[in-house]
Amino acid sequence: MSRRYRYKDIQLPQLRSFCLAATEGNFTAAAKVLGLSPSTVWEQVRSLERRLGASLMIRRGRAVELTREGQLLLDLIQPHVSGLDSIERLFQSSRAALPGRLTIASTPYLLGYHLIEPIRAFSAAPPDVAVNVRASIRLEDVAEQVERGQADLGIVGWDTHKDGFPDTPYLCREVDPAYVTLLRDLHDRGMLENTLVVWMGEFGRTPKFKADGGRDHYANGWLTALAGGGVKGGQVIGATDKDGVEVTERPVGVQDLFVSFCHVLDIDPRAEYTTTDQRPIKLVEGGKVVKELFS
Repeated sequence: MSRRYRYKDIQLPQLRSFCLAATEGNFTAAAKVLGLSPSTVWEQVRSLERRLGASLMIRRGRAVELTREGQLLLDLIQPHVSGLDSIERLFQSSRAALPGRLTIASTPYLLGYHLIEPIRAFSAAPPDVAVNVRASIRLEDVAEQVERGQADLGIVGWDTHKDGFPDTPYLCREVDPAYVTLLRDLHDRGMLENTLVVWMGEFGRTPKFKADGGRDHYANGWLTALAGGGVKGGQVIGATDKDGVEVTERPVGVQDLFVSFCHVLDIDPRAEYTTTDQRPIKLVEGGKVVKELFS
């Protein structure tokens, strides 16, 4: 639309600019209230004048004065403009009081076995929020629903006992950048050297896939990634055979790993604690510090 015909019809922004310029006494103050530039407010008022075929304001330096026609228009429209502004505020406040809606996307397994009770408890507690659920078998579909605005929250699991082929690449695309971002953030804040970041699970995964494309728990060899806390990065400690079945080089036991955690935290791993039934128990039973982590 050309500048000449941009404000061919009377519009609410023109009337609002005119009212504020008249009551504030200049275009600059009106523009500040409206969040516009003074030139935009001036253009809207001039467009209103052209539409009505009347001179509404006279500039006196930076100030403006109303003409007789301008005062007449102000008396006619100011109550209506103020009323419309009040309606907008009333609508927004009333809208905030409407019951909320939350759409959760997840897998059928999580929805059926893990999320029913939390969703029920959330729905019963204030504030009043209606919860809808959308089930998707593929983890990537859950993320796409959130990205498309079809769901407010997506909940997925890390487990790949089945469907490991389609799910694992997607999960890695999600967690790898998050891990890097965490390390970078800790580094930038000067906290990485004093924070041990441990990335591990309670088990590894079987070297071979099952018929359903998943892998079960495997205790004979798995990976743990450590960063920060004085750990020397850029190295791999230990190795398995080519099929990942057995550890063939520099095995590290669970006790060794936890003794190394204690070393970073300056905690005595041999300290004994007494349980509630008066049984003494060591923090870590056996194990040695993995010296390569800190050399």
